[in-house]
Amino acid sequence: MSTIVILAGLLACGDKDGSDSGDAGSDGATDGATTGEWDGDVGDWIAEEEAEEPPAFDAVAVGASLTEAIALARDVNAVPIFQAIFAVHEGMDATCPTWYEQDGIPYWYDSCRAESGTAFEGYAYIVEAAGLTDDDGNTWDGWQYFGIASIVTGDGRIFQSGGSAGILAGWSADGAQLSYTYMDDGFTDSEAEGTWMADGMDAGTVTWAASYGEGAVGMFVDGTFTELSTDALDAVVLTDVTVTSEGLGGCAVEPDATVSVMDGEGQWFDLVFDGSDGASPDCDGCGTAYWRGVALGEVCTDFSPLADWNGSPWW
Repeated sequence: MSTIVILAGLLACGDKDGSDSGDAGSDGATDGATTGEWDGDVGDWIAEEEAEEPPAFDAVAVGASLTEAIALARDVNAVPIFQAIFAVHEGMDATCPTWYEQDGIPYWYDSCRAESGTAFEGYAYIVEAAGLTDDDGNTWDGWQYFGIASIVTGDGRIFQSGGSAGILAGWSADGAQLSYTYMDDGFTDSEAEGTWMADGMDAGTVTWAASYGEGAVGMFVDGTFTELSTDALDAVVLTDVTVTSEGLGGCAVEPDATVSVMDGEGQWFDLVFDGSDGASPDCDGCGTAYWRGVALGEVCTDFSPLADWNGSPWW
């Protein structure tokens, strides 16, 4: 029963003649209309909640596992997804799958088996972006894909897609080398050995990187990483995390951002960092850990893998 319904019922239960006696009720509570105060008695309807104690939190183990996850986040990109797409698409022929077009974009939609033995189930499109210029004057080349599909090749390779992915390389109007990748979670490839997909990790991310030369780089990551194989963490959520190198005046070891992490017991913790300025004493790689708003103390990690690369972090 909702609190609103309970309150409505209580308010409707007054003296039948409309008078307000102000007497104490059967539970000992005085009518608030008379006193203007509540004596703290919740009566028989609402149970008092006991304050829950924070779970065990190993700041050292969490910090070390987060550093490991950050390095993984730098390397997670859609390149292996497109390598798999191009490989399994080699099994297509003139009749399978059937291709259509909408708004100038070709896509396939079918349930069939090509002469190569490759079976296609679902639908997908893949579009090449060549020489595109965005509103900021940046130029881009790359590929964009969307598919809800399962493709099984004649020799048993299984590729499954559950959404969109993209890889774009370009140059900014002020001369920076740009790299951009995004993907939904839900991509799997049975021959992903040697890539981040082979570790069983699932990731849904948007990541871009800019390089103005050696030692002057920055990376933005917004994404969720689950099924991690670190010692202390099973999942990490990086929300609008931007890390820039000292060459751009940033704090390479710590962003100004909040990171959410889940431990092996299913407990979520929020880690709040404030080190975006490389010249600030706050640029120390340490933040404050919280559990449901309760501060648990300091946790230290290292975000510098996000700024430890040259040219492009992926190609």
